[in-house]
Amino acid sequence: MAAYSFSFGILGAQFLADSYGITLTAPDGTIIKNALLEYVRQDTLNTFATNVTSSNNGTSWGLEPILQAGNIATFLFYLLTGTYIFNILFLFGVPGIFIVPIVIIYFVLLGRAIIALIRGV
Repeated sequence: MAAYSFSFGILGAQFLADSYGITLTAPDGTIIKNALLEYVRQDTLNTFATNVTSSNNGTSWGLEPILQAGNIATFLFYLLTGTYIFNILFLFGVPGIFIVPIVIIYFVLLGRAIIALIRGV
């Protein structure tokens, strides 16, 4: 668990270093580039998301109740699992690269605690 946390900490540091224009180098001078930024084409994803959310072909009103039900279900999931605080962190501007690993570790520990409670340990 500690190695998992450490690896995501390094990934988050690389993400932040790239966003501020800092070049990370290995001890031998090799440039460490965040491969995640190369794999994920952020401009393409933003264009796609804009096209999806701005398209209005007359059927969007039929999807509105379904989307609202999904929002309510997501909010209830946040409240029931205790992960609403992580959503607040995201709203405060903490990069997702730091929040996602914490949520995964939280769910692993939550699952372990539930299993222990069921077994009576």
